[in-house]
Amino acid sequence: MISDRENAKTIAKLCWYTGKRSVETLAWYLEIDEDEVESIIGSDEHLAAIEELIRTRPNRKPVSIKDWWGKEWKNKPSAFARRMMLSETEASELIEKILRSL
Repeated sequence: MISDRENAKTIAKLCWYTGKRSVETLAWYLEIDEDEVESIIGSDEHLAAIEELIRTRPNRKPVSIKDWWGKEWKNKPSAFARRMMLSETEASELIEKILRSL
């Protein structure tokens, strides 16, 4: 059985690389219940997986995180939140945490 941590990483990667997916599609892909997907989204494991993607900057040019955020998402944080299946509050708190740590 795959752990919630691994499923959280997969959900984060699918959202990061392909854009927002439906809970139904993610459940089908991961072969778990939709309720399980919903419990993973926004969890500590999911947020950690997104943070790892931001910090390692896969699939984008090697620019600083601040430059990336400013160019790609600063003026549309709600779009980033939707893409990563987070609330705007969760996304803002995560980005603020990362930017403060730089």
